[in-house]
Amino acid sequence: NTGRFDSVYIGKQGTGGVTFFNGTIVNSTTNDGVDNPVTFGDNVRIDGEIWRGEQSGPFAGADAKDMPVKVNDDLNVAGKATISGTLSNPTVDAKANKSDVDVALAGKANSSDLGNYVAKSNPTWNAVTRTSAVPMSGMTPVLSTYLYANSGSALLPTGNAMPTGFTAPIHLPQGSVVKKIEITYICDQAGYSVAGGLKKYALDGNPDSNVVTKTSTQCDGLVHTEESTTVTNGTIDNTANTYYVAAAFTGDDHVALHGVQIEYEQTQP
Repeated sequence: NTGRFDSVYIGKQGTGGVTFFNGTIVNSTTNDGVDNPVTFGDNVRIDGEIWRGEQSGPFAGADAKDMPVKVNDDLNVAGKATISGTLSNPTVDAKANKSDVDVALAGKANSSDLGNYVAKSNPTWNAVTRTSAVPMSGMTPVLSTYLYANSGSALLPTGNAMPTGFTAPIHLPQGSVVKKIEITYICDQAGYSVAGGLKKYALDGNPDSNVVTKTSTQCDGLVHTEESTTVTNGTIDNTANTYYVAAAFTGDDHVALHGVQIEYEQTQP
């Protein structure tokens, strides 16, 4: 039997009551108000779960019906929203999709107006290892009487019976720390050698000193690269010193220097 009432009170004020439904609440209007929704005119408290259709939980399996709960309006959530499944097609800051937001932010971070700019008063930096090299064509003799030739990439002293020396200026970043030197050379007669080094010249006129040096050890007519990590006062101070790469040869044209590389560590641009 169906009872029809214009209104009904359930329970008492301050105490409340219980309304039992074993079916469905619908709007039974069949005239012009047929599309009017069932209206709750006050706050609604629901102690159980909400789902749509006969089955609870999301769509799963070939026999299940895909009946998601629909919210046909804006939704304001005062607390936290926890999502166990997938968030599809959200609008976040005018972006049509969460992946679009991620891609856009990544692109912005890598763009020239943001990726190359650091807006921090005290940024921290990871240490970076770098290498600086001086071309042998840039080396000049310590004395004008020293004879030499540039053979390809190599520096080759010629016709000197005494040890001969060459230098070239090198610039290393302020505050960087020298880690090692590498020399690349060829020697074809025993007893001859070449020493490569990084030297600093004090601006106040104090004597120059070696930061790191390496002397060749092989004379077999082959190209060798050797290194030294024995560094003295390796922190670069361009306010008090100038720095040079130096090469000293013993003998004549039996030793050729192909390169000098300085490895250093830099902790900020």
